This record gives sequence, structure tokens and C-alpha cells, in this order.
Amino acid sequence: MAEDVDKLGVVRQHRWVSADDQAKMLVDRCRIVVSLGGGKLRQVDLHGLAMLARPGTVIEMQHAFLLVDPHRKRVGGGMRQDFRGALARLEKRGAVVVDLDGQVCSRKQRRAFLALVDSDIARHGRGARSATNGARSRGRQAAEFTAEEMRDAKAAWRNAKDYPTWAQASKAMPKGFTPHRAFKLWGGRH
Repeated sequence: MAEDVDKLGVVRQHRWVSADDQAKMLVDRCRIVVSLGGGKLRQVDLHGLAMLARPGTVIEMQHAFLLVDPHRKRVGGGMRQDFRGALARLEKRGAVVVDLDGQVCSRKQRRAFLALVDSDIARHGRGARSATNGARSRGRQAAEFTAEEMRDAKAAWRNAKDYPTWAQASKAMPKGFTPHRAFKLWGGRH
């Protein structure tokens, strides 16, 4: 695409990457960066975004599926249908959408673009992390305990006289050790 093309950056708050972090990636590339939800930027809705678009406008997004609100309750067709409707409104005004994470364009690589968006929508629905966020975010870290902490936890778990309930036993165990873990490791209380 030529350098004289009008580029708009669009962001939306999401668990994969915040709106402000998305804006930092787009600010040098685009004439203006707006937010569809979240962040410290100028807030617009889809109608306002369509009014900003004109023939030749390139709308750059970190994740194109964020054109539509991922948290809104939907009827029939879900987020895929919402996305395709929003994309159709923008394309009717002559704009194209570029997904920077997947490096695909809605006009030049149509099938790859829609496949990527469908995949991201499915991953979002399953609670998955994005490709760029996945390498940095390892998810919840497994709790590790020393041999002494394990001994203390087992002693508290087995002492049903002093700690008759699971809640009381949990308070006597080392921080982060749950009664569910104790039950899994040592079975019922005696």
C-alpha cells in the first residue's frame, strides 16, 4: 500500500492486550488512533468509525475481530455475524481493514483475513491467549511448597480434633495451600 494512504488506528480494550498498549503500537503508523472501548483515547462507536472512513482509508488494528464488542450479548450468528456486518459497513464506505497480528488485509487476502478473524473469535470464546500475548503470559503459575510446608499442611489436615472443619484446617495450612489440594494428596481426614 502506498505511503500517502490515509491510515486510521483502531483499538479496543481486551484481555489479550490493553487499548493503551495497542495505541502505542499504532501511533507512529497512523494519522489518528481512536478507541471503540477503553483506554485514554478519543472514543467512537462503529457508526462514528464508519463516518471517519472514506475511499482509500486503511483501518489498522492489532486484532481485527475487536471491531465488535466481544462482551456484548448477541442473538443469532453471534460475534461472527456482528463482525461481518461491521466490516461490510466499512467496506461500503471504501475502507479496508488490516489485522496487524496476522498481517492480513480484508481486501487483498480476503479468505485468510476472514479465517484469522474466525479463529480469533473462537479463541476469545474459549478464553485462550493471543499469539503475541501467549509467549509472555504463561498463565497461572503452579504453587510450589517446601518439604517443611508440606509436612505442616499434612499435620494440619490430619488433625481433625483441633481443626474440625475444612475452613479451620485451611487457616492452619501454609499460605496458598488449599483443602482441595490436601484432599487430593492425602484423602479424607481421620
